[in-house]
Amino acid sequence: MARAAQLGDGRTVRVGRAIGVAIAVVTIGLLVWLAVRPVVGFERGGVADAVAANVVPFGVMVLVLALWLWLGERRGLTDLALRPVRRPVLWVLIGVVLAVALLLLSQALLGLAGVGGGDGDADPGDPSGNVGIGLLLLLAVSIALQSSTEELVFRGYLMGSLRRDLGPYASVLISAVVFGLAHALNPGASAAYVAATFALGVLLGFLVLGPGGLWMSCAFHFGWNATQGLSAAGETSSPDQGSGAGAGAGLWVFVLILTCYAVVAGLLCLRRSSPDAVGTA
Repeated sequence: MARAAQLGDGRTVRVGRAIGVAIAVVTIGLLVWLAVRPVVGFERGGVADAVAANVVPFGVMVLVLALWLWLGERRGLTDLALRPVRRPVLWVLIGVVLAVALLLLSQALLGLAGVGGGDGDADPGDPSGNVGIGLLLLLAVSIALQSSTEELVFRGYLMGSLRRDLGPYASVLISAVVFGLAHALNPGASAAYVAATFALGVLLGFLVLGPGGLWMSCAFHFGWNATQGLSAAGETSSPDQGSGAGAGAGLWVFVLILTCYAVVAGLLCLRRSSPDAVGTA
């Protein structure tokens, strides 16, 4: 009994520490950005501001996570992959294509539901039409940094750490909860936006458990964010509009759609890990 209690206490400490480290990494990155942003002085809502908002906080997060892994756990960022992945380039391409395809499908389903996928009221004189190709490429690179950093923190580190004590499915759900709550820190974030981010976190977690691993989740996350970010470059938008469904009532419909995607991904993972599937592979 005493041995079991010790094991339980040790597991609780490890789980709490992993969650605490993930929250601390994100918090430090955001605090640095809040301190730096007034000094940088870019126009709010502009492409340069969006690039800086990706590079500064998420670059800091990578550095802080790497420092913690080196000093606190004696390992490196490359150790965060849950397992080796064959043909990673192929899975990167699949991840990007899948993200774009699911976003387009979501927009179609939102249209059928009669709630639309966005505002549809962009000003013809909007600065997004005057954004140069160089800035767009820089924005794409910054989005790659932002999305990959979130995957390293929430799926690579947090989910990977939780999985050792809680198993794959509990680690997916708990890391998705922390992922969603972290996005609640975004200015103006609504309850529906946080719920959509949680559902996206569940989907990304199941992608990590699939054959593409962390490579595919990073690529999917990049494709998801880049499709929206590049198409809205130069526009002023709320966090809700960055969810893929616009703002308002349509966002709750989008939460349901995204939850369906996550459930399908979970069922595929369950089928893939079942003894029957392994025996017939």
